[in-house]
Amino acid sequence: MVDLEYRVVSLDPEYPITPSKFIIHKENDKTLGLYALAKDMRDFSVNHYAVADFYHLNYENVLGGGDFSISKQTLRVNDWSLAFGSLPVPVANKVGETLAENLRGTGNDIREIIVNMLPIFMNAANREIWRSLGFDVPEPDIR
Repeated sequence: MVDLEYRVVSLDPEYPITPSKFIIHKENDKTLGLYALAKDMRDFSVNHYAVADFYHLNYENVLGGGDFSISKQTLRVNDWSLAFGSLPVPVANKVGETLAENLRGTGNDIREIIVNMLPIFMNAANREIWRSLGFDVPEPDIR
């Protein structure tokens, strides 16, 4: 597995700690960046494509996504992106740690991290990129 740097590049500038959609973007061969936008439960227009569009990111470099939320002192990293796919378990865990560290740096008392990403890798190009980075990514089980 490639030794990668994980960075929180940008959280929603107006609502950085509300429930958010996030994507992981391949910044370069050694760095994965996290970008997020707050989601409004009444407005489903904030999807993973909207996050990429907001930050003017090339879809081809988006490797997956999910949701995160904070409740009390717990950061939850969940789900997967219908648009871009899921994250390998080690990446999802590292994303949770990196995000928690970033949020602590802004005064949030994060004491627990729960990562529950669904390992769904339907996009063949997405699977191949993760594999090229050294991650074991399963073929989709479509039975």
